[in-house]
Amino acid sequence: MPDPQDLVGVLVEGETDLPAVDSLLASCGLARDAARTIVALGKGQLDSRIASVNRNARRQRWFVLRDLDRDGGRCALVLRRSLLAPERQEPDLVLRIAVTSLESWLLADSEAFAEHFKVPLSKVPGRPDDLDDAKVALVNACRSSQSRAVRAGMVPPAQTRRRVGPEYVALIGDYCREAWRPTVAATGSPSLERALRDIRRRFGGDS
Repeated sequence: MPDPQDLVGVLVEGETDLPAVDSLLASCGLARDAARTIVALGKGQLDSRIASVNRNARRQRWFVLRDLDRDGGRCALVLRRSLLAPERQEPDLVLRIAVTSLESWLLADSEAFAEHFKVPLSKVPGRPDDLDDAKVALVNACRSSQSRAVRAGMVPPAQTRRRVGPEYVALIGDYCREAWRPTVAATGSPSLERALRDIRRRFGGDS
């Protein structure tokens, strides 16, 4: 059982984020506090909760993860300041913006991604923080998978408006738990590298 001092409250946009955050915190010797886990079910709901989470961080550690997408003029610094002015941020709150989304961070461990999803390494896009839509890029990479289960689960059926396949959340969760290496991925994603550095600086996690 984790030491209570190593537990961190978490606020994220959706269920897909949780296994990634679990792996991210674990790489720093920390763990998510299940009793203080908030899945906002959307960016608007997440944004509206940041102020209260910041107040709670006066007493306990909190980690907030939000996708950049096309917000803030596609500038993470502009978006972050609009969400919470740095001078008002409590020391035990880590607020990070994934550029351009969590999927960028997942693609950044290209070797693990290719092996786990049975995709040729050449099909995994480089410089994932620069992708216009990392989720689309991730799904498109899985179209080349040698695994029928991956293709069926990750790729949306033809003639549908869905952006992802029916097992996307479950399969991404498996990848985060079984294969994704945040410290390796950070070498290919500057926004992830900054997130890890901020966690270690504020929470004193493992280096």
